[in-house]
Amino acid sequence: MIRACLDTSTNMASFSLQKDGVEIISVSRECQKGASKLLPWISELIKEKGFSTSDVNEWRVGIGPGSFTGMRVGIAFVKGICYASGADFRGVNSGYGFLMPFVAANENLEKVSVLHDGRRKEVIANTFIKKGGTWLEHGTKVIKISDLPSKKEELGELISNMPEENFEDDVKSLISFTEAIHAGSFANVTLEKLNTQEEMDLSCEPIYVRPPVFI
Repeated sequence: MIRACLDTSTNMASFSLQKDGVEIISVSRECQKGASKLLPWISELIKEKGFSTSDVNEWRVGIGPGSFTGMRVGIAFVKGICYASGADFRGVNSGYGFLMPFVAANENLEKVSVLHDGRRKEVIANTFIKKGGTWLEHGTKVIKISDLPSKKEELGELISNMPEENFEDDVKSLISFTEAIHAGSFANVTLEKLNTQEEMDLSCEPIYVRPPVFI
């Protein structure tokens, strides 16, 4: 079983390749202005391990929250490969890419919110709760940065990869800052099995907190 995971919801493209549950590729690179270079980059990475993109049995792709353009690029890229190869694919909440490494090192947590940049002095709070040992999505909403202290109990533990200077000291002290997203974490998320092309397509609908604005 060969599984590939990709996230382009931030300005970094994170890619992971796993064979029989063992990660053999884990890498990130700047993606914001180089989305068109995804295919040759990923194809070469896979080739270096003795495989081709057609050997991948399943793809998992981040669906946000995050960059509107980035999400669309990653989703279109994965769908294009899978339509050609016949591989299964599905979308995954990008927040898992920050959440899973964090909770692995903090096993006693029950609720965690991943804070994404919402601009306008706001964050997108992507909340997860643990039930029966499994981390489940628990809602996504926009919150003013200044309101985070009063929302702490509701949001649980806060983590973010946003620059620390985006927050005042009283808010900064509430947040655990993480490194770049790790798409390989998608492989560790418990997901229901999808059986049809329509279900796979629907799973890849991006998570929009605000309506996209076209200029």
